[in-house]
Amino acid sequence: DNNFMYLNFKTKKSNSNSSIINMSKKIFELDDKIELAPKWVLNHNTNIHDIFIQDESFNIYLYSSDGKLFWKKEINEKIIGSVIQVDLFKNKKLQLIFRTKDNLYVIDRNGKGVAPYPIKFEGKNPLKLSVFDYENNRNYRFLIVNDNQIKMIDKNANEVKGFKFSKTNNKIINHVKHFKINGKDYIIVQETNGKLNILDRRGMERIKLNKKINFSENELFVYQNSFVTIDDRGNLVEIDTDGKVTINKNLNRESILVSKSNTIVTMFENIININNVRKKLPLSSYTKPQIFEINSKIYISTTDTDNNLVYLFDNNGQVLEGFPIFGNTEIDMVYNNKSKSLKIIVGTDNNEISLIEIKTN
Repeated sequence: DNNFMYLNFKTKKSNSNSSIINMSKKIFELDDKIELAPKWVLNHNTNIHDIFIQDESFNIYLYSSDGKLFWKKEINEKIIGSVIQVDLFKNKKLQLIFRTKDNLYVIDRNGKGVAPYPIKFEGKNPLKLSVFDYENNRNYRFLIVNDNQIKMIDKNANEVKGFKFSKTNNKIINHVKHFKINGKDYIIVQETNGKLNILDRRGMERIKLNKKINFSENELFVYQNSFVTIDDRGNLVEIDTDGKVTINKNLNRESILVSKSNTIVTMFENIININNVRKKLPLSSYTKPQIFEINSKIYISTTDTDNNLVYLFDNNGQVLEGFPIFGNTEIDMVYNNKSKSLKIIVGTDNNEISLIEIKTN
């Protein structure tokens, strides 16, 4: 109005225990669209986290947290699942392991392959890689699953002869998982016909169920020492360690479930439920919720991919101050001891990678 702009502000004291100290800092931009959401990986030389990413041309990259490119590598295949860090030689030097449709890769800090990898394997309907470290002593077991075939290998790519479960009668759905409950190991294999195999370390049956489950695309998780999932009719299914199956008919068949520690999250369309706290988000398309456990605190994230907005909740279902923020991929989050802050990376639809820092008390 006559070369004047009128602004009105409203302020209030924050009750939050955290605050954003770097709202959205562009670190770098890829030449191609993002295929695999950015992931923090620990640099064992500096004890600082770097960024691993894959583009739609299937190139993989390692960047520093300030956008310096360490290396770029062509692999010509899409990564199935994510990348996992391992210490194959028990010398505190970390490698990256991941699978594609036809290969299992292990690469070192400099982007070079670690012998005898990559190794090739054949099969249809590949599922993402499972990495087991039963006693956290770096005696790794890698499970390669295709269709109804399971192959367990050690760090040298030799087949583990002591594992007796090599195939199922039906196609396997969801990746094979390992849980430890009250000191006992449980390996979970879901079949398309509704059979749930609950095995011990040797691949022998640990729990026998007296009924089949109408599996949906939901994986199994552990919640309060029971296995939980949502079946294809929207029922919450609980299985205790004695094999008792309890079905609770109170969800929608399209609901998604994730769980970690004593936190359980379900989501249907724009409704997210965190430990029985129901939140209604704007109508849109959302990514599968993620749960992060950092410094004994739980954080839950989901991304509105239509409007490029990332939501971050605490385990009480409250949105953290400053959120939602800009982004359209899943996020990854770590704690920075030096700055006493949470560091979040996220991709955008402009092929950019952004960093958000949240100061914590």
